Amino acid sequence: MASGSKTAKPATAGAHPCYPIALAKNCSDGKAWGEHEFAEGHERVGEDDPKYRDWLFKLGAMLRDQLLLEPSRVYYLQRLPEHYHLRKKMSNNKRSDYYLYGYPRGTKPKPFRSPNEFFAHLLWLAGGSNDQNLCSCRFCNPDQVQAAPGQVSAASSQPQAAPGQSSAASSQPQVAPGQSSAAPAQLQVGPTPLPPAATGGPSQTSSSGVRAQPLESQLFREGEVVWYKLGNAWRIGIIVAAAAQGPSAPDPAAPTEARWRIKPLAHSHLKLQDLLVFEKDMRPFLAFSVPTVSPHLAYIRGKPMFEIPWEAIQQQITGGDKQKQESLGLEASKVAVTTVDHSYSTFNRIGGPAPGQDREMFGGVFLGCEKITVNDAVRVRLPPEEMSEAWDKSMPVVMALKEIFVAGENNNNNSNKGLFFYGDVWRLEQTSSQQPPQALPPTLPVSMVAEKAFRDRLKAPEGVRFDWTRVLGDVTKGEAAVRGRFYETSRLMRLVKPDEFQKNLARRVIEDVQAYLNNRRDSNGPYIGRMKNRAETVGAAVPEAASLSFGPTVVEDN
Repeated sequence: MASGSKTAKPATAGAHPCYPIALAKNCSDGKAWGEHEFAEGHERVGEDDPKYRDWLFKLGAMLRDQLLLEPSRVYYLQRLPEHYHLRKKMSNNKRSDYYLYGYPRGTKPKPFRSPNEFFAHLLWLAGGSNDQNLCSCRFCNPDQVQAAPGQVSAASSQPQAAPGQSSAASSQPQVAPGQSSAAPAQLQVGPTPLPPAATGGPSQTSSSGVRAQPLESQLFREGEVVWYKLGNAWRIGIIVAAAAQGPSAPDPAAPTEARWRIKPLAHSHLKLQDLLVFEKDMRPFLAFSVPTVSPHLAYIRGKPMFEIPWEAIQQQITGGDKQKQESLGLEASKVAVTTVDHSYSTFNRIGGPAPGQDREMFGGVFLGCEKITVNDAVRVRLPPEEMSEAWDKSMPVVMALKEIFVAGENNNNNSNKGLFFYGDVWRLEQTSSQQPPQALPPTLPVSMVAEKAFRDRLKAPEGVRFDWTRVLGDVTKGEAAVRGRFYETSRLMRLVKPDEFQKNLARRVIEDVQAYLNNRRDSNGPYIGRMKNRAETVGAAVPEAASLSFGPTVVEDN
């Protein structure tokens, strides 16, 4: 792609403002290969293609983590280096594979197969060096294993801890500063966000019809049910949308911070106003346990939300007393979130069962209170025969998702349906930095790459490195095996335990944040199973739930 003055318009990540990271004009080693030099069937991808925008956002997210920029912001690479461009290859099974071309050396064009694979070369370009030996990409140094983003030295610095020394449940921890001084001279980080570019509605891939997935690098996601702070108490609500960043204090000079629009959960006969909540005042649902329903409502315990006559109960015990109505709404939220925790609904249908198969493929699932997509990493529980006593129990075990599907369902009989996850299972290992590094697959989820990078940076002075080791390949796990989303320690720990996080950083101690999380379906309630969509799942907990929408990249069944 010749960059010139033309700038691609990246897709918005939800309603987040998007911060550009621009390369200097001369920051490229790209070669304009002739069309005749590409293999047949490799079609050039335009800048308005969702996959092109996806690459820009993924590269921006990795640059954000590498440069220690504000973790709650959405960054994107403003454009690819000059003469670098994407091409799509159609395989025999009608699947589309995307490759980045423009690498100049060699007798024929060489493709980078993923943003992860190209990132090492991008950092080398941004560093302004002409010494090819300093680049760790697989083309410049084929004998050198590609490093994770956090290991490349072009722009590295020590991790910055968030200021704030309070406990997670008693006050409001601060978020990290919005910008780092570690950016190479060839990179310019936009000081203000650009308005999200119009995308003309959701796009479909030519192979499967699945809607383009946004980069799921946010700590919180639209459609998730979370805890939020209201005064000195914690309440439960569903994230409706990302909101524009706002000042964290009345002082006009105060830095802006990420905010989300949250709809409180109660029951559908109690209308509560949506709230704008700072991200620092939110927690994933699995960070806390659900309190027991009050004794005077013990008769509703163990019942699904949608089987309880809330209107009659409200009339019976609250009358017109607003305070009593709000108190009942609080009790209803406990039942509502338990119902959500024990249910799921799929979105972004890829297709119905193929001939001879009984599975329906999906791009994502609202699993309990969390939103999970293909290419995510999830915490999993393994049976004893798949584990070893030699494993370090303090290290995370996660599954990198390749497919999400429902099997055994048809239009006439839903009794045999089941939710399944297909992918590879990995565990994190600590080793000496003197040991030969292991290659990271280019398709490894961003959260796993970032976790390794954070740990490597923190422990490097002690001669320690961390490696993801695959323990199970191409396996299928049922719904019950998934504990929940895998969260990066450096991002969630500063919210859940800010005091401990600060102290641990100073001592170079890593405490896995997963130990502070419950598992899905730990709440005390009946199993619900599959719901038609998110609106049906929370329908008894909010008024007019049918109007809920989570952006153009989430397409649910009606």
